[in-house]
Amino acid sequence: MEKIIIFRMTENNNHLLFHNKGVPSYYPSNVVGGRIINAMSGVAYDDLVGSKSESNYFRVIEASGRFNHEGFKLPNGCYNPNSNKLFYDSKEEWIRHQKMRKIKVEELYPTSEFDNLED
Repeated sequence: MEKIIIFRMTENNNHLLFHNKGVPSYYPSNVVGGRIINAMSGVAYDDLVGSKSESNYFRVIEASGRFNHEGFKLPNGCYNPNSNKLFYDSKEEWIRHQKMRKIKVEELYPTSEFDNLED
């Protein structure tokens, strides 16, 4: 009989949040008071997370639970209960990044909603 081990994200096995392998899928900016980091390039800006200058960027909350707090994809069966805050220079940059990650933007937003998104 084959053993199958399934890891689920709980407070008791949060070590899985530190699953870092290769290049992250994105660079999150989760620390209030920390520098804003471009989610696609990893470039840190002088503006701070939580400041009024956040509104100068296109912001996204990634809440799928499939990535740890450093933007690395978690193994199947693992879940991160915390969301990640992502910053982009523009909505177009976010769309390009989703295409690079092979995520269909149309599945995230139906066409009618996507066309009406504000920057």
